[in-house]
Amino acid sequence: MADTNALPVFPAVRPVSASRLADEVVEQIRSIILKNDLQEGTRLPSERELASQLGASRPIVAQALRTLSMMGLVDIRPGSGAYVMRRPEHLIAQSMQLMMEVNDDSLDHLLDLRLLLEDRGTSLATSNSTAEDVARVRGALERMTAAGSAASWVAADALFHAAIVRAGQNKYMAMMFEAVHNAAVSNTYRAWIESGETPDWLLSGADRPDEVHIAMLEALENRDAMAMRECVHSHHSAMLAHLHVR
Repeated sequence: MADTNALPVFPAVRPVSASRLADEVVEQIRSIILKNDLQEGTRLPSERELASQLGASRPIVAQALRTLSMMGLVDIRPGSGAYVMRRPEHLIAQSMQLMMEVNDDSLDHLLDLRLLLEDRGTSLATSNSTAEDVARVRGALERMTAAGSAASWVAADALFHAAIVRAGQNKYMAMMFEAVHNAAVSNTYRAWIESGETPDWLLSGADRPDEVHIAMLEALENRDAMAMRECVHSHHSAMLAHLHVR
């Protein structure tokens, strides 16, 4: 976590226009958080400093920070200041979770969306990946193999799939895939992640999912789009099977 006592250096930004001041301040602060890659726990400049930099009044800045707080992006701590609470892309995962709470059948639909994103993302990866990308995927696979619990295996699995999709070099697709994947997995496997008891399928030799992941790494290394697609669809079928068993 970033040093909460250090103030980030903000770049010069244009003054906010007279109309819709609070909304424009919200968008500028969101942009600053993203462009400066501010991590959770980073303290933002004071209201007075933000007002000076953005060309807005302190009441307008205070209103904008309250809006960002309600959106889950900023944590306002009385007497201390405003802190980055979530990155903007985390709102995607939050929206996915809300949809599943409202719609009983939405997990199946979410898994379908996950398949579409991974199918396209991994196809791009077989063409666009670099040696560094392949190394990251291999490292994630090694973590999966060494995982000693269900929870640690799921974490390594998420890193593995995200690394392959990121290797496709489409940042928006990678961001969307990670949000969808994490939402789907957290709901599909929640019971055994919370219990800490490793499921039988994770320990059962030939059924161990590492076989599919090894094949995905090989397809990436060989730039074999057809083999990658077969692996992705096989993995999707396994996820559906685990979901229906649950």
